[in-house]
Amino acid sequence: MKNKKYTGIVCVVLILVMLMMVTGCGNNEVVQEEADSSENIEATFNPEDSGALQMAVTRPSSLNPLFNGNESLTQMYHLVYEGLVTFNENREIEPELAKEWEWDERGQSITFTLRSNVTWHDGELFKPEDVIFTINAMKNKVSNLDYPFIHADIINQIADARKVSDHQVQISFSRPFSGGLEALVFPILPQHLFDGSGSSLLTSDDFPIIGTGRYQIVEHDMSRTFKLNYYPDYWGESPYIKEIFVSVVPDREAAMSMFESGEIDIVEPLSIDWTKHTDRDEVTGKSFLSNKYEFIGVNFTNEWMDQKELRQAIAYAIDREQILQQLYFNHGVVTDTPVFPHSWLSASDELTYSFHQETARQMIQGLEIPEETVFTLLTNEDNQLRVATAHVIAEQLSEVGLAVEVEKADWEDFQDRIAQRDYDMVLAGWHLSFLPDFSFAFHSTQRDAGNFIQYQNDDMDEILENIFGAANQNQKQEEWGRFQRLFVEEMPYISLFYKNHAILHRETLKGDLKPHAFNLFNGIENAYVMKVETED
Repeated sequence: MKNKKYTGIVCVVLILVMLMMVTGCGNNEVVQEEADSSENIEATFNPEDSGALQMAVTRPSSLNPLFNGNESLTQMYHLVYEGLVTFNENREIEPELAKEWEWDERGQSITFTLRSNVTWHDGELFKPEDVIFTINAMKNKVSNLDYPFIHADIINQIADARKVSDHQVQISFSRPFSGGLEALVFPILPQHLFDGSGSSLLTSDDFPIIGTGRYQIVEHDMSRTFKLNYYPDYWGESPYIKEIFVSVVPDREAAMSMFESGEIDIVEPLSIDWTKHTDRDEVTGKSFLSNKYEFIGVNFTNEWMDQKELRQAIAYAIDREQILQQLYFNHGVVTDTPVFPHSWLSASDELTYSFHQETARQMIQGLEIPEETVFTLLTNEDNQLRVATAHVIAEQLSEVGLAVEVEKADWEDFQDRIAQRDYDMVLAGWHLSFLPDFSFAFHSTQRDAGNFIQYQNDDMDEILENIFGAANQNQKQEEWGRFQRLFVEEMPYISLFYKNHAILHRETLKGDLKPHAFNLFNGIENAYVMKVETED
């Protein structure tokens, strides 16, 4: 409606997931030029005449956005619900329902000033009480309810939320918490619909889908369809697309089938070689960097792997660019650390460990490893792309004098062997949260949990603690710089790359849609569906 909308962003907690998906993408690049004839039609088409958008989601188990674990519904809900703040493509925090905020000096509480011109889709005013109610619901403080919450690790950092004025709310944390803003990107719910006896609706199939977002849900059947209309009293910029029809499908394969048959306009591809779809004139792809990070972990109880010179030599010996090109269709970004490469927290675009076989060979010779030594490289057999990567890595290491045997295991065996430290190296991956905190992986207190490699370093412990409790952005950025410098020196993991992901859309979907990992519909207000005239 009025103001220019704000784009979404953020950094976040990390969740160690050794199970990986093989989807790809990278930096919002359009991967296929559209034909000249299409451009001519586009130039004469008025975006205000946009047609409806057709899309699909997989069948959800809950309609409550706070309890929903369905990623496709989460993405659709970015059109319907809003948080206090959101992320942009560089993981920076931007305003959403809060127009501004102020930290206290210790970094332990944030006072948010809320937008005054926001209404819920039923016409009720958005108020500080809605924020407080949502946080209390997430902390299981709504009476007589027992339900799972997918953001539990984040919300447990919140000690209190209180109303300061009619347009201000203060959120306090249990201790100084530099990730406080990144933790507050969750959707806000309307208190007036769930107060008192209405609390049972939080877990009901009759959950009322009322948000503050650009689109309101006007019809829905949880197992069949959703219909979204533009909400005319929306506080931000109005979109060209006024209607969105959403089909509910059993799985992503069904969604892809609907896209291929022309029934929907936009879809997430299933495979890493998604560019094969853009060979067709009517399909365009947009790629972006995902949260999926591939790495080699080493067993620090192994006397050789405990030597950082060997870990550094391995990093020099692996041609990561070649692996990306040959196996991943170049859908990724090589990195030396687990910090998201496009984040404002990333200290450098330059690689320390560029491929250099001679350096690796000399370092390995200097270690005088017995000639008969054979190292194991373990990976999970259900991920064929990772298995292929392991064999390429083994071959590259053999070229610099390191004998490596690839061992693959089913998922249960894989986890057991990691727990028992029955490996020398392991090829695995993280699906990282948007709130960056690597304590679970590298802090010495986590050696019986996420720090499965048994890494211990007092400087690393100190830096991770300083990052968590940084009182301001400058201190936070400084400590993240220290983390990356120490990581590159120590190499507790040999980083490979972040994988790309993508969306595919019909070439009739025009405009400046800029998907990123947090919000696939970023820029939806600038997109439009060009109607195609058909002859009788």
